[in-house]
Amino acid sequence: MKQLMRTIIIISILLLLSAKATFTQTDSVKVKHKNYPFIDINYHYGTVMGTNEFVKGDNLASKPIKQFQAINLKFGFQNPGYSDWQKVYKGPYYGIGLYSGDFFTSELGYPLAAYGFYGIPIKRWNKFEIYSEFQFGLAWNWNHYDSISNPKNIAIGSPHTVYLDIGANAVYPITKHLDLNGEELVLPIFQMGASSVQIAG
Repeated sequence: MKQLMRTIIIISILLLLSAKATFTQTDSVKVKHKNYPFIDINYHYGTVMGTNEFVKGDNLASKPIKQFQAINLKFGFQNPGYSDWQKVYKGPYYGIGLYSGDFFTSELGYPLAAYGFYGIPIKRWNKFEIYSEFQFGLAWNWNHYDSISNPKNIAIGSPHTVYLDIGANAVYPITKHLDLNGEELVLPIFQMGASSVQIAG
């Protein structure tokens, strides 16, 4: 597990350095480029997919784990597309975020996650925009499997898991500095070896 965490951290650092190096390149003339920072706060409520017997109800409470709620806090940047790669992806956005989840049961715990994210516009109308978004990071604060205190939890076997989220966002500007952001489809996945918890909202 330590090797997996080390690999995730190294890959994240390399991606951030690569993005920064690409972003700072200019073709021939140095032009002052302006990034547009943003803060995004989202609330999620959705359904837990029954991927194993523990989630389906074979747990200490003898109840299926059906719902979840979560809060996402993101800090990122977007610009009109100064570099070639930004023009190809039509002005993507990217940044870092924090996730706090609740499965309404202490048997799974109350996971926290730190991640990097990257969004690409799918379709733009006059003001209304739809983006696809990818998030990748590390989650912790699980009540993982323990042969004595939590013997039924076959879903999470480690205190740390990989956090992966794939979703689609709808954005509509209300004012110059405030957007209405609706996440139409979100699929967070917490992966630990051969075990996983998948949720949809």
